Amino acid sequence: MMKLNEMQDRIYSKEEIDKINKYFLKSKNISELLNAYCVKYIKKFPERKEFIELNDNEYVFNLIEDSNFFVNKALNDLVLFEFGTMNHDNEITYPGRLFLNNAISSLIICWERITNILSIIYEIEYDKINLRNNSFNRLHKKLISNESFKKSNIYGKVCNLRSNHIFHIINDISVANRHRISKHLIQISRLDKEKKENPNYNFDIEFIPIVTIILDNIDLIYEILEMMICEFEDFVINKSKVVHVVQKLNFKDDYDLIIRELELQGQIRQSVELVNLSNDARELLRELVNKFELDAKNEIHTYLIDIIFRLLEGCKCLKDVANCINGTINRYYPFPAFIINIQYFTYESIFIICSCYDKLGSLIANFLNFDIKNKQNYFKCIIKKLTEIEQSNEQYKDFISMLTKLLGNKDFVDLSRYRNEIFHHIRPGAFYGKEGQEVYEIRLSYLVYRNLLILEQLLKEFLKIYK
Repeated sequence: MMKLNEMQDRIYSKEEIDKINKYFLKSKNISELLNAYCVKYIKKFPERKEFIELNDNEYVFNLIEDSNFFVNKALNDLVLFEFGTMNHDNEITYPGRLFLNNAISSLIICWERITNILSIIYEIEYDKINLRNNSFNRLHKKLISNESFKKSNIYGKVCNLRSNHIFHIINDISVANRHRISKHLIQISRLDKEKKENPNYNFDIEFIPIVTIILDNIDLIYEILEMMICEFEDFVINKSKVVHVVQKLNFKDDYDLIIRELELQGQIRQSVELVNLSNDARELLRELVNKFELDAKNEIHTYLIDIIFRLLEGCKCLKDVANCINGTINRYYPFPAFIINIQYFTYESIFIICSCYDKLGSLIANFLNFDIKNKQNYFKCIIKKLTEIEQSNEQYKDFISMLTKLLGNKDFVDLSRYRNEIFHHIRPGAFYGKEGQEVYEIRLSYLVYRNLLILEQLLKEFLKIYK
């Protein structure tokens, strides 16, 4: 279990350190509670001691475990945020704000898990045809209007989530970071001139106030998790009821294929290739700076800078995946393996690259002057709309054709699918234990690498037509 110690020159107050340590202990206690639940479950259903596929009850239990995993990850991200902020002048580490954004993403993922679990337990009707109708917001609305759920002890806590500001603040940051211009770029642009022009200014300290909001979310999540585990135990163990899952993901068919592909790819070689890719991304940034007099008020310029810096972070994440595989990661980060590991950097690289696609989509929509609705600012939605104007736009026809063909690219499709499974459903490989999980993570890092190459080429092509 992680524990923060009090020391001089910390960015956290004593109260914040005490809260973080308290929540680490809560996470440990919940893990022990879940382990005890497993023992009870196996005693009651001894035929389930050895199984290949999870039944619906076990699937939901895994979602509960996943929720605890991601809220614990958010706590680890806060530890790393402090490390990054205090070492902001060290080029080897990441900026602290990257870890803070990771904490926010982890909490949004956790809120989605909780909403799904409660919707399943209280038999909220899922749409089997249009899966978009099973989104977090729509399930939440159905859940809080459910008469049976209204009688539960958790009801007030879940309603409290949307009635105060603590969720809305982190959600706004998350949405901007994933689909639009990153929130920190907007916040930095509003700083006074002296700070912005100071090359030694530590911008990360501007984001410290968000930590309080993150801790408030964590506090509410743990309250709900503890109540939800007791309710689920009563539902399954004591009453022997079965929950019904509408769409249960199954990764079993991919497993052998992934192992074979992994053997073919020679994953560790990527560390050399990633150096070249990082250099290419930096060259793109230099080209951008040399070609244009960058204007912070120009949204296209801001998107380009945002995307290229995120690509550089994606390259760095994959290099650290290689460092984890090679056993050299502790040269750079003084943290145990349960905080800094292959999974951490793989997940971060996936979220970075998928956010780059969405930002690129918004950039292209801006460049071609067509409107996108707020809920259609995803890369796929924007590119599908491009197919409608492809034939009528001779000037950019080749570039638009290149984008539309991407929707059928296996590397792009697979990465999008895995990203959505991690963010909205359950971690791929979670059913296969530590070895299976690692196989999936290394497979995912290879997909990220392939998509980095795709994005780099798309940016190069865009810079040819952007004048």
